[in-house]
Amino acid sequence: MPRIIAPLSARSVASLKHNGVGRKTTHPVGGVDGLYLVVYGSGSRSWLLRATVNGRRRHFGLGSARLFSLAEARERAKDWKKLIVDGVDPTLKKKTERKRRLSFEDAVALFSAAELNEVKEKERKAWGNSLRTHVVSSLGSRDVDSITSLDVAEALKPVWAQKREMAKKVRSRLDKIFVWLQAKGYRSDASPAKWENLKPILNPLGRQKPKQHRPAVAFTEAPRWFSLLRAKRSISARALEFLCLTAVRSGDVRFLTWREIDIEAKTWTIPPNREGTKLKTRHHTVPLTEPMLQLIQDAGELRFSDYVFQELTAAP
Repeated sequence: MPRIIAPLSARSVASLKHNGVGRKTTHPVGGVDGLYLVVYGSGSRSWLLRATVNGRRRHFGLGSARLFSLAEARERAKDWKKLIVDGVDPTLKKKTERKRRLSFEDAVALFSAAELNEVKEKERKAWGNSLRTHVVSSLGSRDVDSITSLDVAEALKPVWAQKREMAKKVRSRLDKIFVWLQAKGYRSDASPAKWENLKPILNPLGRQKPKQHRPAVAFTEAPRWFSLLRAKRSISARALEFLCLTAVRSGDVRFLTWREIDIEAKTWTIPPNREGTKLKTRHHTVPLTEPMLQLIQDAGELRFSDYVFQELTAAP
């Protein structure tokens, strides 16, 4: 059993001296097991905590006695002892916390390198340009762990007032970055770019614009419209017909190439990150019906490029 030391008063600790032997003298001060005052021959004084971490006896410096009082030293020793009980080396925890400090500008670059390296260059540039233009100027030097929803709202106010759609994109991108930062240990709190937290600050700047839907063909008119479409002979009409049958995005059809079509398997496989597609990480396979295959075969009779529905233009 270790010897229990009665807690010394601050006055008693102040009177402790170097004993004249060796470079330093170590005095137990009590209050926390393993807490000592170290008095050096030069007259300087510091706090020391002796503890066993993962089966190994360790000495931890708690700072100068000129900077920390006896009461403060005991509080620091208690905090470190709590970490030790959980099997955590306090010195490693401090190094980890120091390592995890990251400025927002560096965080944007880190996120881009880690998460946007497989997206199309155009989209990667759009991310970087929007954040540098609207956010980095105000938050760039800030530690990402210290940024609050109020900080994000203040940064977004100018673009929110002038370019609402761009502001929405920037907010969404910020949210993704802060969620990633929390997962990586650079933030202790949740994302400060959540809309529910920003809405009370940004909404007074202007009401949401009413949604305006694009005109659409009435359901009862769809058969007639489709008949009129089929009556047109242009390759663009065939592309639109193919688009209606497959229900994919227009870019997927406009940039459809022959190598994506497997006539025997009756499938169309859209690869990720090719021009015109929104797919990021996976292939998308579209089964082809007989009407779809007929459209492809008709386009094949006019084939003159890698694109299935390439419009033939006159030479200059």
